[in-house]
Amino acid sequence: MQMKEYKHLLVMKCACLLMALAFLGATLLDAANASEPGLLDQKPREGFLSFEGGAAITQNTVIHDSESFTRFSFDTGMRFDVKGGAIFPTGWGFDFDFGVIYSPFKGNPLSTDVGNLDFYQIPMMLDVLYTFPRSGPLRGYVGGGIGGVYGIFTGNGTSLFGFVTDLTFGYQGVAGIRYELSERCDIGIAYKLLGTSEHDLGGGVTMDPTLTHSLTASMTIRF
Repeated sequence: MQMKEYKHLLVMKCACLLMALAFLGATLLDAANASEPGLLDQKPREGFLSFEGGAAITQNTVIHDSESFTRFSFDTGMRFDVKGGAIFPTGWGFDFDFGVIYSPFKGNPLSTDVGNLDFYQIPMMLDVLYTFPRSGPLRGYVGGGIGGVYGIFTGNGTSLFGFVTDLTFGYQGVAGIRYELSERCDIGIAYKLLGTSEHDLGGGVTMDPTLTHSLTASMTIRF
């Protein structure tokens, strides 16, 4: 097994282990508090729709061709998401997360011409969530999920049309806090870690699996 594949597998195993530990701890906490009325203060099922936006940074990566490889880094970018889902009385829930991430390269690893290479990711994820018992107007939550990530590379050296695309496996973890503004509206902040499998830029050029960190603000409508 190549070293880059081993590292990616190790990251995925660690992410899955952390998610499992978080869900186990949440389940134990939920069971311990189940006998105390009013802690979750939720309807039999509570639907929600969230709009999120904030800063994103993609970790350094390596681009390979048939003869060599080059390590490159990214400037700070942006992430925007729309999520819809439901939370159940136990605190467990789910959401469908559709987002767009913009990550500009520092320079252009595909071309010596003037101009940058931009990297867009469109994650389409199904997440499992756990919402902790309410503490006043605050509710914390953790979660994780899997799905697909559509990648778009734009800039000189990509193709005749100025862009190339690919589709990769994706996984993400999330943790956040929401503050209740009213019976139907929350605001909050969240941290997300999105990982992908290896990218294919065509022509024998590949890019190692990526990890993108995001810190976003959110507005949630509950119904």
